[in-house]
Amino acid sequence: MAALQRPRTTTASTCIPDTARGTHVFTITCYRMHKGLGAGNFIRSGTFTVGGYDWCVLYYPDGDRSENKDYVSVLVELQSKRSVARALYDLRLKDQATGKSSLLFSRPSSFPPFNSLHSFASFKVWVP
Repeated sequence: MAALQRPRTTTASTCIPDTARGTHVFTITCYRMHKGLGAGNFIRSGTFTVGGYDWCVLYYPDGDRSENKDYVSVLVELQSKRSVARALYDLRLKDQATGKSSLLFSRPSSFPPFNSLHSFASFKVWVP
């Protein structure tokens, strides 16, 4: 007796993460007037929402720590409480005279994720 041939089943599935894009412009006028604020002291941008999460930018004119006092530090903060979010972002500096922007920092990976308990991702740049 011949073996019973059963039809072969092929399946497939796809996982597509929810993504969102946003732009926030944080204008800092009179840059030199903010120098001398002291290491660890910051100016916070307004809160903005992207992807259902609240964020802000922290600008440290004299660095976020004493060892960074000769640099400007910029941090991105997740403000949504009890949240974990993955984010990619670029931080740019816009030349007020020409209107052109230049890339200062790019976070090319969404790992580690932002966590509202440890919400900072930072970079430092020397600005004369």
